[in-house]
Formats: sequence, structure tokens, C-alpha cells
Amino acid sequence: MSFHCRLAQQSFHIQKMASPKSQDRWQTKAASVLERSKHMFKNPLLSDIKFTFPSVNSEAPISVIPAHKYVLAVSSPVFFTKFYGDLAESGDSVDITDCDPDVFLHFLRFIYCDEASFEDIECAIKVWRLADMYDLPSLARECVKYLDGNMEPLDAFDVLTYARQFNNEEMEKACWEVIDYNAEVIVADESFLDVKQELLLSFVERSSARIQETTLFQALDGWAAKRCEEASIAVNGENKRRFMGEDLLKQFRFSLMSPTEFSDVVMPTDILFLTEVVDVFKQFTSVSIPGGFKFSLSPRKTVAEPLSSFNTGEVQVPDQEASVATSDVSDKTGLFTFAVKRDITLRGVVIVTDKDHESCQVSLSITEKGKKVKQIKSKTFMRKETIDSDSHGEVNVFFNRPLNLKKNTCYSIETETDTTNNRNCGVVRPRNKPINSAKATGTSSTNLFACGSSLFSTGVPTSGAKAINSSSSEKIDKVNEVSCCSFGKCHLKCPDHSDYSGEIIQLLFEG
Repeated sequence: MSFHCRLAQQSFHIQKMASPKSQDRWQTKAASVLERSKHMFKNPLLSDIKFTFPSVNSEAPISVIPAHKYVLAVSSPVFFTKFYGDLAESGDSVDITDCDPDVFLHFLRFIYCDEASFEDIECAIKVWRLADMYDLPSLARECVKYLDGNMEPLDAFDVLTYARQFNNEEMEKACWEVIDYNAEVIVADESFLDVKQELLLSFVERSSARIQETTLFQALDGWAAKRCEEASIAVNGENKRRFMGEDLLKQFRFSLMSPTEFSDVVMPTDILFLTEVVDVFKQFTSVSIPGGFKFSLSPRKTVAEPLSSFNTGEVQVPDQEASVATSDVSDKTGLFTFAVKRDITLRGVVIVTDKDHESCQVSLSITEKGKKVKQIKSKTFMRKETIDSDSHGEVNVFFNRPLNLKKNTCYSIETETDTTNNRNCGVVRPRNKPINSAKATGTSSTNLFACGSSLFSTGVPTSGAKAINSSSSEKIDKVNEVSCCSFGKCHLKCPDHSDYSGEIIQLLFEG
């Protein structure tokens, strides 16, 4: 019998013995190793290990996830030792008792599919824990990227705890930046009462925290009062002082308060000794204090000023020829490239959306010279009320802390809105066409101004021109900082700016 005949018989025998799953020749349909690996994700085919998740409820079925030792071992040193090391375990099942199966699937998805997806902050933290446990630094980096851009201010202390636990200095730095910038908001929330004491000490020490000293003291007084209640002891100055600790107390900047604020806010708590109260008043009046002033004299950052904005153009709903079946498209993208004339901070962007929908899921990235400097992944933002607009809505995409922009440097902001559940959310503009020719050439528009935390906007001025508003011209001048944006080549001799397309209609700068 010839070689080819024997080979044909063997091939026929293998096909006959193969399972129905293998007969679809799936290998030939996968163009790459990654696609073939994705095919094996959650697939019992060739599986030689399974992860079981015993249910708390004895009547509920046990969840089982099939996996493949080889795939796991080439990704994780821990799995390699577990399955192929000198003391390798021989069983075909691993019980997972400290993690939900849904979270573990996110972990396995990265191993098989090279995809990092998270449902929310809590999910990302749990996957980060698995990445640390099984020594997958590449997955840990993806968790950090997600947390960096997506954590809300009220999440920052929780994330900080894990950053310290996993010795991640990059994430710890990001958490402190979020806490510093949003300190007023964080301490006003009830969750602040449960922050660990060692984190509070680091917090109060920071001169970069943007918070009024009276607000900070009141928040810590409430925190200490809760500790007294939990310990079932009297809520008085002595006990609150004990929970705060002497090191923390010394970090308060009482000299930043006015004498009236100190008298009205601090003295009634009875936390300070009488001699300390006297020393504070001596400090107020520049009277010499024997032995020196025991409390910190370092300044703090001022509370964030109102935002100013730069319009990229008027909202324009595309005509039928320019629009490519927008009613049937759920994913839309935007790209905006610009440079600024001076160092300034970017607080966020405004994205145009359909007025009939209440929210949009937004992904955003900002690049500087090809390097990502800010990223938000699949985060839901609520539509805001807009002025004089019956045709569109707007979504404020605020960052969890501002991004410092450098003068004469080009930045690109890329957005993607997922409107699967909110059809027509977002407006697609045609490429190679300015949003509004008048705006592109510098014609100014009506200026809107509101005090406090509200926004004001100006049109795009001509080179050297200043928008005029009699009540707030000084503030409005600050926002005319964009030296080039999206149309043609810039004076920095960088590659052609991409023509503006998509949904970004405003840049929100710190005032």
C-alpha cells in the first residue's frame, strides 16, 4: 500500500473517531493564533482543567468553567508551577472560593483573547487582584489604565487601598491626584466617614488638596465622632482627639482659617487643649510663641476656579448625503486635534448627542506626540440641559482630575460613543468639511456667561482677536488659547491635522 493510501486511511480514521465539535474544521476559519485561542475560550473542547465555583446556596448548581492548562501556563508563572512544576497538582479541577465566576471570566478572557473588559470599577479591582495573585503584570496594567480614567472621586480612597496593597506607585499617584482635586466633594460624602485612619493622615498632610481648612476640619470631626459611636464611648473632644491621633492633628492648617471661623468651627468641638487655642490666636496676631507653633503652616491649593470653554463649532446635524445611515449606526467616533498657546489645564469635553436620550456611553483618549496621556473606557455620562436647542443634546465628559496641557504642543482627542441602547445618540459630521465655515475663519458668536461652577463659551476668534463681553471680558480672554485646531497644517510643522469629524463641540478648560 502506498504512503498516500495509508495517509488517506489514517485521515479517514481520525475524522471518523473525531467528535462532532471537531468536524466543522474551525481551525481553517481562524486566520491567526489569536483567533484560534479565542475559539477555545470557555470551550470544553480539549479542556484538561476546569474551575468550579461552589454556590453559597446549596440548592443552586455549581458553576463550572472549562480551561486548558497549556494556555494558562504560558500566560502565568503561577499556573505553570501549579500544572507543570515539580510539585504539580494532578487533579483536573480547581475550586475557586474567593471570586465570582463572572469576574474570573474577565480574567480568563484576557488570557485567551487578549481583551481587557470590565463592567465597572469594582470589577476592575477584583480582576486586578487576580492579576496580582496569578502574576499577570500585563493584565494588571490594563486594570490600572481603566481605573485611572474611570474611577469617580468617591472611588479614589478605595482604589488607593488596593494600589498600596499591590505596591503600584503609578496608581497610588493617580488616586492622590483625584483626591486632591476633588477633596471638597469627597469629604462631603457620607462614605468619607469610613476612610481608614492611616489614609486620612496622608490626606491631611497634603498641601496639594484643594479644600478649605474649615471644611476639612469639620469632615474629620465627623469621622472621629463616628469612631466614638462605633466604640460605644462618649462623643467628646478627648475621645475624638484620641481617634484622630496627634500626628494627624498637627497637620491642620489652623492659620489658614479666619479668627471667626476658628472660633465658630474648631473651638466648640473641644478637640484642642486650651493652651493650643491660645497659641492659634497668637499666630493670628503674630505674637511670638515660646517653643514655636506646633501646627502646620504650609499652604493648601485653592479650590478649583470656574471652568471656561472653547467652542469647536456650532452643532450641525448632517444632511442626508453627508450622513451615512446615522439612524442605523450605534457606534460613532470623533477626532479633534489642537494646540494651546500657553500652559493650561483641560477639565473635559462636551459631546453632542440626541436630545431624546438621557445618557451616552463614552470612550475617550487623548494623545500627545503619539503617547496616550488620558483615557476613559466605556463610561456612562448623563445628558445635560442645553440652552436654546431643540435639535440636539449635550454630554459633559468631565475627567476625574484635569489634564495639564503644554503650550505649542499638539494634542488629539479621540472619542467613541456606544449608543446601542440609545439610538441616534451623537451626531456624525462629514470628514474634510468644517463644522461651520464662519467659525472656521474666525467669526465670533454669542458669548454666554454664568457665575459659580457653570460654564461660559465663546466662538473661535481670528488670530489675535479677543472675544468681547462687557461683564466678563477678562475671563473670556483666558479661553482664547487654542492656536490651531483640526484644519490643515499647524505652525508647529507637525503632520497634517486630521479634519474634524464626530461629536466634540467644546473643550472645557480650568478658569
